[in-house]
Amino acid sequence: MPVPACQSKSCLTTLKLAIRWRFFWTTSPPLVASWRSLYLKRRVPHSFKMRILLDEDLPRRLGALLVGHEVSTVQRSGWAGIKNGKLLALAANEFDVFLTMDGNLEFQQNLAALPIAILVVQAVSNRLEHLVPLVPGILEEIDKLPPKSLRRVA
Repeated sequence: MPVPACQSKSCLTTLKLAIRWRFFWTTSPPLVASWRSLYLKRRVPHSFKMRILLDEDLPRRLGALLVGHEVSTVQRSGWAGIKNGKLLALAANEFDVFLTMDGNLEFQQNLAALPIAILVVQAVSNRLEHLVPLVPGILEEIDKLPPKSLRRVA
């Protein structure tokens, strides 16, 4: 072990921390795999942008309120009028989350075979003034929404 050039208290503290750090990294197994598995199983809030597709029943101005995420609409993607089953299959290739107000979606689709995460918004109406109070809950759910699942925000 090399002797530090400086005998001050700060130099000795730094040396002790360096020894502990080196001991930790040489004796513990690599943590990269566990970090990766944690990252894939549970998303850290605001860790990366989610690609969100807004259904036709939601106003497009809601996309501007979902700060920190990439938001597109069904109309902008050119999928207006497509039924939910085919729409979900198309959206799975380009988006992470499908945001809708269709409360019957879980009964119309096979939840075990969902190709994309779905977030169902339950509000009085689809007017923006009824949806704005739900935006914090929507953002919170989007950040912890696992892939291929269906959740509700009321």
